[in-house]
Amino acid sequence: METFNYIIMSKGIILLAGQENMQRSIRTFAISLSADMAPVATIVVYSIERFGDVIADSLTFPVNGISRNNVSSRQT
Repeated sequence: METFNYIIMSKGIILLAGQENMQRSIRTFAISLSADMAPVATIVVYSIERFGDVIADSLTFPVNGISRNNVSSRQT
């Protein structure tokens, strides 16, 4: 595998997509979290091989502590 593609989705919306080059047998890369990803996001990683075979995997992960809205709780 020379390259792979990735898509990050949350709430049915594609938030980020890209392509990474494989330089070794293991590749790591960083993705910045955003409030749009909360409360849960999914990354799909896939590669289309030479003869049209598709290799794919996904991971759904929680995104906690990021919110655009100020939420307060009042007790009476």
